[in-house]
Amino acid sequence: MLRFVLRRLIVMIPLVLLVLTITFFMINLAPGSPFSRQRRLPPEIEANLNAKYGFDQPRMVQYGRFMARIFGFVYDPQTGHYTWHPYPDFGDSTKYVDRRVNDIIKEALPVSTVLGLTAYQIALFVGLALGILSSLRQNSWLDYLTMSVAVFGVSVPNFVLGPLLVIIFSLTLYWFPAARMEWAFEWGNFRIPTLRSLFLPAITLSAIYIAYIARMTRSGMLETLRQDYIRTARAKGLPEWRVVVGHALRGGLLPVVSFTGPALADLLAGTIVVETIFSVPGLGRYFIDAANNRDYFLLLGITAFFAIALMILNLLVDIAYAYLDPRIKYR
Repeated sequence: MLRFVLRRLIVMIPLVLLVLTITFFMINLAPGSPFSRQRRLPPEIEANLNAKYGFDQPRMVQYGRFMARIFGFVYDPQTGHYTWHPYPDFGDSTKYVDRRVNDIIKEALPVSTVLGLTAYQIALFVGLALGILSSLRQNSWLDYLTMSVAVFGVSVPNFVLGPLLVIIFSLTLYWFPAARMEWAFEWGNFRIPTLRSLFLPAITLSAIYIAYIARMTRSGMLETLRQDYIRTARAKGLPEWRVVVGHALRGGLLPVVSFTGPALADLLAGTIVVETIFSVPGLGRYFIDAANNRDYFLLLGITAFFAIALMILNLLVDIAYAYLDPRIKYR
């Protein structure tokens, strides 16, 4: 197992570099520049800004300096030398003046992390419950009802469900804030929102994942409940709840575990639509702002975080697979 993990971690390095390389050249193929505005800047000011951020250099020089930043080597145009930091340095944001991309990510990451984990906990609890009930009562009215809820969750998009929840719970019942973040903990730029302000965006985020988890749990449980060892456990006289929880659920969770990696990466990175609807200052909202304003360094920094998070979470999923299914061996 250790050899497998080390091998996967080594493979991640060229994969992340490949993703960033493709992103870098795609961004530079887009028309305009970070300083393209409706009111054009004076040529002298625009030239100074291009020199400050290195946009006056040839494309391959910019690419080389950016890749050097990934390994902590930062080029100083005033001295013409590189300085080294023991962490990736994505440079300064062109949109947010005097703010570094690393600082923006550190500020937005806790918000997106708490929102994503809250949404996934809701999705996991409700989805597993619906899937288990549906599998134990196959082709009954309870089965049809739970699967109808799942279809509803898949069919209704976030940009419809979010405003609908705002109308009901914020503008009608006044239970939750519509688009205002309340902070449970603040320490400089490190802020964690309260559960009250996260409730509506978390429910909106979790709806589609509840549907997926319920359907996958149902199919996995139905397949597991037909296995010989389940019949043996029942023949021994074990209570039904022990058969379900102790034996069937472990095998039925395998499809959910495989889905968890990309789902958590998506949730932790922040869902763009939901963060925009509820004005959540997370990574997804910064990603949209960076794309709209051609903030190259911020866009590349968030893309790097997306890629690394997805690969690490998929690795954790593979490890969990081996734990849940003893037949799977990694070498």
